[in-house]
Amino acid sequence: MYNHSLKAYINVRYLSINETKEKASKNYLSTLAVLQINSILAQARKYGPPQPPKLNSNQKPFTRMIIMRLNMVGIGTVKMTVGVKKNGEHVQYCITAIQA
Repeated sequence: MYNHSLKAYINVRYLSINETKEKASKNYLSTLAVLQINSILAQARKYGPPQPPKLNSNQKPFTRMIIMRLNMVGIGTVKMTVGVKKNGEHVQYCITAIQA
């Protein structure tokens, strides 16, 4: 899905689904957010500068992590983490609802 804020396509891979499943299943609003994945991929906006990947995590394949956010009706603020690989590919890493 193309994201205008990144000016790049964000791909969904097995890692995306697995990581999101582990986080979203712990919170009902996060589960609702995952059901809106197309909207989140297309409309989320960059939030802060890119970060290095966390050591000793599933983020090893990425050179940097981009935090993105989107306000959604009935859910609130949704955070999407996008990993950037060495070849420049953007991969959706995780989607979670942020509790206010």
